[in-house]
Amino acid sequence: MNGSKINSDELLEAIRSEDRGTLDKITGQLVGGMSLYLQNVYKVDAELSGEMAHAAFEKVYRKVFDGELSGHDNLFGYCITAAKNEYLMEKRSRDQLQTDGGDILNLIADPQEPSTLLLTEKRKEVLINCIQKLDPKSRKFIFRVLSNIRTEDRKLASELGYTLNNFRVFKTRLITRLHKCVRNELNEE
Repeated sequence: MNGSKINSDELLEAIRSEDRGTLDKITGQLVGGMSLYLQNVYKVDAELSGEMAHAAFEKVYRKVFDGELSGHDNLFGYCITAAKNEYLMEKRSRDQLQTDGGDILNLIADPQEPSTLLLTEKRKEVLINCIQKLDPKSRKFIFRVLSNIRTEDRKLASELGYTLNNFRVFKTRLITRLHKCVRNELNEE
């Protein structure tokens, strides 16, 4: 990594190769920049902007890891746009709740949640096999996350002894790895 500039190619390579050291440095800078953008442009408070920036980065990370986003010249610009979209979706949800009560089922059902992968017995078996392939620390972590799926990340991170950002990054990486494993296992059959 060159100085304090974020290089899109370095970030893409760090995600693909899962270079944790470089990825942690770049992620900290990137999420911080996204958070500052939300604070300055949309006047979002620091805590909420950090959560939204991190959620946006998780989505970008998944896209890069899954190969859906490659060769993007300005990944930082893409991340800023993702953070803005995350804010606008949150604002729209909040406004809908305040105006008409909203549809609670739509707010509860999150298609990105790992529990929604457990739709069939076959998928359950494949997921269990993929979890068994994880190292013991990762396996313990993912079981704890899955058993507390409705618990706030902040609370669960504290219970497990992680900072919120480290918890979310670790969780995202494990879930991404499990998604990939399940997809590969199902495609082999």
